[in-house]
Amino acid sequence: MDNIEEKLNHIEEWNQERSRVKPYIDIAVEFHNKARAEAYWKNYEHAEHLYRKAIQNYRNAVSQSPRYYLQDLLDRIDRVIGEHIYNTFNLKTYGDKLKDERGIRDFEDLVDDLKDEEKKYIEPYDIAMAYMRIGDQ
Repeated sequence: MDNIEEKLNHIEEWNQERSRVKPYIDIAVEFHNKARAEAYWKNYEHAEHLYRKAIQNYRNAVSQSPRYYLQDLLDRIDRVIGEHIYNTFNLKTYGDKLKDERGIRDFEDLVDDLKDEEKKYIEPYDIAMAYMRIGDQ
């Protein structure tokens, strides 16, 4: 009987947590999906803004001190941060941005400022190809 009461208590806690966290997750997912669509259409500047909003809403969800949703939120945050970093890389390398001094400097600053845990989100091949585009000029 104690086991059933304990399970009911956990379900009750989970429902309370869900009611606190779920609104933030829903908003973050909406921004994340919009950002993906914008990145797909190569509208990287608008996608960057949407990725930031998604990250902010996921952070708001984590600030609610979730117990049951924590790992899911951490996985989602990791995914959206990875996409945001890759989008920023694309923003710096897309089109004619690597053809002038300012664009090259912005790109080099981005690559130099990446932390080790951030570098995993960008393929070394993509970085090498960007440097080749710079060298081909």
